Amino acid sequence: MNIHKFRIPEEKEEYIVPSLEQPSTNVDLDPQLLDTTASASASQAATTGGTEPIASGSRSNLRMFPPPIFSRQAIPLNYGYKANPASVVSTIVDEETGEERKRMINRMRWKGYGPASIAYADEKVPDAPPSSVESLRNSADEKFLVRLQALFVDRPIWTRMSLMNQFTANEARDILNSKILLPLVCYVFQDGPWRDTLIRLKYDPRKDREARFYQRLYFRNANHPIERPSVATRRQERASKPADQGEKDGDRKTSHVFDGITLTKETAAFQLCDITDPMLKEMIEGTDDLRDVCEERDGWYSALAFEQIKTVLRHKFFSLLEGYQASDEDCWAILESGNGGRKAVRPHRLQPRKHNMAKGALRPEDAAAVRLQATLDRNARKNLTQR
Repeated sequence: MNIHKFRIPEEKEEYIVPSLEQPSTNVDLDPQLLDTTASASASQAATTGGTEPIASGSRSNLRMFPPPIFSRQAIPLNYGYKANPASVVSTIVDEETGEERKRMINRMRWKGYGPASIAYADEKVPDAPPSSVESLRNSADEKFLVRLQALFVDRPIWTRMSLMNQFTANEARDILNSKILLPLVCYVFQDGPWRDTLIRLKYDPRKDREARFYQRLYFRNANHPIERPSVATRRQERASKPADQGEKDGDRKTSHVFDGITLTKETAAFQLCDITDPMLKEMIEGTDDLRDVCEERDGWYSALAFEQIKTVLRHKFFSLLEGYQASDEDCWAILESGNGGRKAVRPHRLQPRKHNMAKGALRPEDAAAVRLQATLDRNARKNLTQR
């Protein structure tokens, strides 16, 4: 029960060490290391056999470095304490108490610029960039800024990968290195169905049902290496890039798209509008199981509909990682088994001339042709393996 009662004290720059509540049974401290009060207590404890508590009123600091003798290294480090030449003393006034305090401020500290970030629970979305970014608008590359604004007019929500795939590798690097181009045109959600996506300023996906096509799905791949390649490895890749530039650029341009056949990356992070697999596309475009009000966990889809989309995408993606293509019938069987043995409700097929609201979606007859071709290809591969 004591561990439940334990509380970490509030971190303060200066604090007074509280007195010991329990009597010390083994006091063997040099009185010179303590203040006058503690020294007297230590002396008294030494004469009485160590049964009296030590009263402590010394001042300390939570962020003091331990002395080198406590280092885990065999050879203690020589810290070489010295002031940062780029730091200056600055006076800060506490707004509540009016107390003035001295602080060391690093004048050469790197200042990062990023898109405005809000939580899903926030009522309003940003309608303008942060003031620190807006003041640097004149220094932004006008050519890239115009292209970014045009892309966000055509599609209000992007992932970073899908947006950078609209540019060449060199252009994408210049945009990311500029630090102020993206904050000038978009903001981000910290949570919710559009978490970590870039959203056009003034556009609120929580009030537009069409924004369901831009919801993001992400699955972790435990076998995917987390560590970044070394500098030497990246240099070697750049040196060998001109030899197969066309092939690599083609793969990069479609790395944000999932068609159920081609594996373009080892991590699953896709927006629904970038999923072109026929079965998933039909489920995503269905309008029979949508919410009237956007919800933080599943967005505009009902919990059942969104869970079925995630189940099929997860199975198809990880099947490609294992080296084979999952069939639609296997996916329907998984959905029905997870539905208590009941037959899964399949979405209605799009009728001719029915408006398809997904960006870049195929016409109904073209989608049917793609599904037919996929079935023929699957049967042909099955016949080859049986021979």
